[in-house]
Amino acid sequence: MSFYNIGRVSATSIVGLIVAAQIGSVNATSIVGAIQAGQITSVTAGQITGTLTASQIQSITAGQITGQLTSGQIASVNASTIVGQIAATQISTVNASAIQGTISAGQIASISAGQITGTLAYTQIGTINAATITIGQLQDSQIAGMNGAKLSIGSVASDKFNGYSIDVGGLGNMPGRIRVFSNTGAVVAQMGYLGEVGAGAYGGWFQVFGAGGTAYSNANIYTDTSGNLFVKNANIDILNGSFHLYTSQQTFDPSTSLMALRSDASPDSCSFIARGLVFYYGGSKIGSLVRSPGGAWLELECSNSGGYVLISGQTGTVRADGGFSTAGLQGVTGTFVAGSQTIHVTRGIITGIG
Repeated sequence: MSFYNIGRVSATSIVGLIVAAQIGSVNATSIVGAIQAGQITSVTAGQITGTLTASQIQSITAGQITGQLTSGQIASVNASTIVGQIAATQISTVNASAIQGTISAGQIASISAGQITGTLAYTQIGTINAATITIGQLQDSQIAGMNGAKLSIGSVASDKFNGYSIDVGGLGNMPGRIRVFSNTGAVVAQMGYLGEVGAGAYGGWFQVFGAGGTAYSNANIYTDTSGNLFVKNANIDILNGSFHLYTSQQTFDPSTSLMALRSDASPDSCSFIARGLVFYYGGSKIGSLVRSPGGAWLELECSNSGGYVLISGQTGTVRADGGFSTAGLQGVTGTFVAGSQTIHVTRGIITGIG
């Protein structure tokens, strides 16, 4: 009889085997033998004996687990049930508020600067945005390097500068000038481009300037606040080819030591002193036009190997060792002794015999 001709049959009358596809449902207590995992849609966990493998478990209550679970067997776990220590490699993320103790720099990839308290040492900073720095003063030891093109400052202390030179002028990448201002805002000194002080060129200018001495107050060459130039206590030496103009200390009479402005153009030489002019030729004195050392009188002297001429304003006399000449005729002046007679001669005329 075919199965579709049977409305129902008593189970005790069944002979042979019923296949799984012929069973709508069955009481589990009636099962004899082993049921394969593929034959079970669901099962009450309390009825399981033996060992289940991970692939046989869709979900399980953690309280029923004994022994150890490996990390590959756990999708998630309640942190409150963890006993022992978790290694850093076992943590994907952690809530910072739950951290106790101290975190070292090597344990921090990044941190919000607003959360930092205390002092950071320069060795703890890799880089920093300079625009965010607000400071009183940076020490030299706190700066490893700095891009000068980004530097905007009011002043640099002289002991903080260490360089070969400060270059200014007309070349590329140079400041044009160094300027010095007075308290009224006027430029009183400038180096580099001199456009503001009246010269469309590069150089240097100082309204107040000093050179020599140990300070401006005793400088040998200096200018005052009005720009007037002064030279004092200085030996000046100007040499141009064979022409030599210089000052020197000379003594022209036993009682006077004077500063002289001397001009040499060999073999000629002339000294200008406070009392007048002294003339030389080949290093030898040949004459002078000076104030008399004896007082307020002028003297003109001429000397040579054959005689001496002196016009003295002090005595009102003229001395001419070589005599006098007029229109080619030479006359003599003096007192002569001839035997017992004394003859007085003025310009070749006997003026008396005594």
